[in-house]
Amino acid sequence: MSFVVEVPCLFTKPTQIPFRLGNTGFIGEETIHGGWMVNQSITLNGSGTEAVERVYDSLDVSGDLVVGGNIVTSRFRNVVVNTTRVFPGGTGTGTSATLTTLILNGGTLCFNFQCSGSCSSSLVARFTFELINSENIAIRSTNASFKFSQTIVHQYWGRNDVYSGVTAGTYTLRVTRNSTALRHDENDIFNVTLTEYPFNA
Repeated sequence: MSFVVEVPCLFTKPTQIPFRLGNTGFIGEETIHGGWMVNQSITLNGSGTEAVERVYDSLDVSGDLVVGGNIVTSRFRNVVVNTTRVFPGGTGTGTSATLTTLILNGGTLCFNFQCSGSCSSSLVARFTFELINSENIAIRSTNASFKFSQTIVHQYWGRNDVYSGVTAGTYTLRVTRNSTALRHDENDIFNVTLTEYPFNA
């Protein structure tokens, strides 16, 4: 069962939309001066299949925004999650590999790269993460290095980096190791998180 408000409404007292009413659609311009409690979810900046659903471009909050659950946004993404066995052996497993494909909105990108690995010799080992455009050109890169003083001991490290002025488009995130002595097997992971800050309009 749905309850549809077909004319502009003014709520001057705290207003609760009971769960028993089902979906509620506002198709006028509503002003709420009191509290507004929603028993189910509210979708902003989305579109629906019903003509009565309003689409919001932005939500301005002048007071505190209290969130009891998670804030889910496409601007913050875990783009690589617990990827293992990228370079499990020596020379036979290559020196470069594609981690993921990214569709970017353009702007400033804040990356957090987390990696682990082991080394068959004592050296400064390095994973290089590269953002590759559609022409297969690396437009930005980040070096994540670790000095191995023990062999065949798994280590964990990470790096943060900011890429500014990235145009919108489809990109590839690639990782390269500087030596075949650097291993990334079933005991190792790559995790990459991305936060996008779009260009100002």
